[in-house]
Amino acid sequence: MPKPVKLLLLLLITLLGGWFRLQNLNWDQFHMYHPDERNIANAVTKLNLPDKLDPGFHAYNGFFIYLTRFAAQNITQYTKDNIWTSDWGHIALISRYLSATFSTLSLPLLFILLSSFFTPAISLISTALFAFSPGLIQYAHYGVTESLLVFWFLLLCLASIRAYHQPKFLLNWFYLSAICGLSLATKTSAALFLVIPFIVWLLTFHHQPLKHFLFGIYFLLNLFLITFIFSPYSFLDFTHFRQSMLYESGVATGTLQVPYNLQFLNTPPYIFSFLNLFWQLGPLIPLFGALGLLFIFLSSLRRPRFRPLLPVVIFGLIYFAYVGGWYTKFIRYQIPFIPLIVIGFAYPLSLLH
Repeated sequence: MPKPVKLLLLLLITLLGGWFRLQNLNWDQFHMYHPDERNIANAVTKLNLPDKLDPGFHAYNGFFIYLTRFAAQNITQYTKDNIWTSDWGHIALISRYLSATFSTLSLPLLFILLSSFFTPAISLISTALFAFSPGLIQYAHYGVTESLLVFWFLLLCLASIRAYHQPKFLLNWFYLSAICGLSLATKTSAALFLVIPFIVWLLTFHHQPLKHFLFGIYFLLNLFLITFIFSPYSFLDFTHFRQSMLYESGVATGTLQVPYNLQFLNTPPYIFSFLNLFWQLGPLIPLFGALGLLFIFLSSLRRPRFRPLLPVVIFGLIYFAYVGGWYTKFIRYQIPFIPLIVIGFAYPLSLLH
């Protein structure tokens, strides 16, 4: 496929995917029906950058809240109307635009990732499936962190492939630590993302072991520093942060019963979560995507072609094994798994090509 045609098709897919994500973002007409959006908006009203930085809310750490506040203050400065920093509905609209923007930016990232292993045609088809996923379009319309986590995940995948091929360059480990730090500053559940750089580190450890060990120490120190910079009160107010994480963990695992997770009583682990993917991606993609991930995993053990993807696939297996077994099975927990399913789906597509 000629390069101009490839770029034109990618641009078309990105623009159409972005159009669907940016349509009707004020779907509730400022009524704030989403409870997590209310919590984030309330936290944003408590801030005043750069003087007042404690959001008093830790379920989503600090980065997305600070980013929303930064945008709100700039809009207020431009419009001379403080409704953008004080009214929950207007703040939620800002956070939705941010969510939709990051979701749109994820499209070319996925294409670049797929292009490292598959033909341009397969990469474009898979990116189009990703672009028009009902689940991703839906969550782009919510001012929460799922779309941002998908963006960080894809960026991390690209950085991990670079580090796998060039493990001796310190800059590559800086990229990995920075992306992981920003992910953790966005949401604590992104700690699972650390599986990817850890597997890359293990696979490349034979390259100058002592130097590689020091790279690992550097990675951890930089990870802590960047997480602290972008979510400082997860550390400075650790008591309340820990209480928030214990509450969220209790709700997710079912050890703490609250009215909104009673809907998952007697729902089977893994099966219920996997079937939810059919609502987000259609009837065929989850099934063939899961099989494709398995084949990529087996192929990466025997052939070098897919080996740079091994850390990503192992992460996917661990992620679903952990999250799929939770008592509480909200669809949003599967959003970071969607890029993996699409990557897996590209494999059987490549066999037909």
